Amino acid sequence: MELNYTDKDFVDVGIIDCVGLDYDCAGNKDFELTVETGGSGMEKRSMWYAIGTEYMGIVESVASDSEEDTVTYSGTNTRGLLAKKILEGERELIVYAGNAGDIIGEMLKQTDSEDLFVCDPTELDIPECQIVSYTNVYDAIVQLLKSVNAVPVFVVKNDRKVHISADLRDDYSDEIQYQGNNTYSFKITDDGLGYNHMICKATEDSGDRYVIHLFTDENGGVQEYSRSESPVQDSEYILDKSKQLIFGVDERTMVLSSDVSVTENYVLTKERPADWTTNYMDYYTNDDSSYKEVEATQQEVYTKLTSKPKDWNTGYANYYIKSSTVDGGSYSSVSADTINSYKLLTSKPWDWEKNYSIYYERVKNSDGTGYTYQQVNGIEKPLYKLQTMQPTDWADNFKNYFYISNKKYVAVQGIGKKKNKAPKWRTKKYYSNVKKTCTPGWQRNKYYYVYSQRVSIPAWSNNLYYSKFILDTAPSWTEGKYYVKVLDHYAAMIENALQELETKSPSRKAEMTITDYDCRIGDVVGCVDNRSGIEICEEITNIIFKIKDGLEEYEYTVGGN
Repeated sequence: MELNYTDKDFVDVGIIDCVGLDYDCAGNKDFELTVETGGSGMEKRSMWYAIGTEYMGIVESVASDSEEDTVTYSGTNTRGLLAKKILEGERELIVYAGNAGDIIGEMLKQTDSEDLFVCDPTELDIPECQIVSYTNVYDAIVQLLKSVNAVPVFVVKNDRKVHISADLRDDYSDEIQYQGNNTYSFKITDDGLGYNHMICKATEDSGDRYVIHLFTDENGGVQEYSRSESPVQDSEYILDKSKQLIFGVDERTMVLSSDVSVTENYVLTKERPADWTTNYMDYYTNDDSSYKEVEATQQEVYTKLTSKPKDWNTGYANYYIKSSTVDGGSYSSVSADTINSYKLLTSKPWDWEKNYSIYYERVKNSDGTGYTYQQVNGIEKPLYKLQTMQPTDWADNFKNYFYISNKKYVAVQGIGKKKNKAPKWRTKKYYSNVKKTCTPGWQRNKYYYVYSQRVSIPAWSNNLYYSKFILDTAPSWTEGKYYVKVLDHYAAMIENALQELETKSPSRKAEMTITDYDCRIGDVVGCVDNRSGIEICEEITNIIFKIKDGLEEYEYTVGGN
């Protein structure tokens, strides 16, 4: 492996004659590089790198050992440099959706990391991923890709930049598995039972208290805590203990207290609210990424209309028609047919990922005459969800589940002569395929927006229409324009609790020396020790790469928190 280095201005100088290298990929995210005295003349801020690998670092410390006649350079490595960049957000949670490459590229741009890092194009889509504000870029990228069972791959290329790509995690658990022989050397530990019940609580200054329970199954899989995939308000969370699976002596509970952090969300209203006329001020418009309260429109509203009002053509929607005579009659707002006018979008809207459905696509009519504007639809794609407990239908429907092989999802195969029996269930190996609606890719000059609306005004008839009273009234309703504000007291609490729970959950960990496999952090391997009964099928969480006396060695950490 050839190690190149630069001066402090990142200008190439030459090749390092390396005596030793200790490179901690994802643990401390640092390195120690040792050369003989009189070798390469690196200094603080010099960069070294190996083309075709992820190995790269910035020198932060230099130490000389006259007895050993060596100089040791230490500093931050590839992943560590990203871990020192922080994503700042105006709100507690940052919501990402869309193409994974575009999202990562935006993270690099936002944190001024493009001098050293670039994200290669990918077809991987992120349906939705929430990241807590002030998360570092490395953890954010890992969390983003983990939501779709993928891992980041870092490679230094000839442009002296680290190229980031997204790749489906691989599962080597059937190939790399210690079973009492000496094929792989390893140390394996089973670190207690951990916690399976977390009580999250926060109290406001007013005394209002918010409490939500998080439960795991026996293998650490977090149970559902909301009634929707992406909750945006308090009412969507499960606040009772209905998802608890473990009881009695096996239940291990911890309490996580935090300050109240309210997340304000704005939900687009797709239909005219029933209280629009009287409570329009409770709704919002969006102007250049900021939300403002709806302002009133001065309208005259009458009790009985015996002649055509002056504002009938523009304000008919603020008048009413008697639709029934039962119990004194009921009234409904006068309505009219709306005719939209469309304009072509020449640049991507800022809210495309969340509100693409309010835009339109022009489709040629089936009879070949004219066009119709149809709302943009999401693209339904498969999303594979890791199963932490054996499904109840495993014996009968195992073929509906999947595992990862050669970076692809493969349907589970049966065993036995007729291949109709379910294989033995293994924790954290199998996935279910759930459908997820993803944001369609943006294309210039393809999509349209409504820039004006024209209505077909209803015909006037004396003694047919009614009004209530005179006041400031709601503006005319426009589809796709108004939002309602909802409050979420649990989102930030949940995100922080999930991170804490991961560190406190049952930990099975192994340190392995593996050869002849190009495993990556995030890939899955297995360990079985028949003597102790400990079995692991876990992700690789760290790799330590070492060079000593010209020999290369890789130490893998599997599992753990």
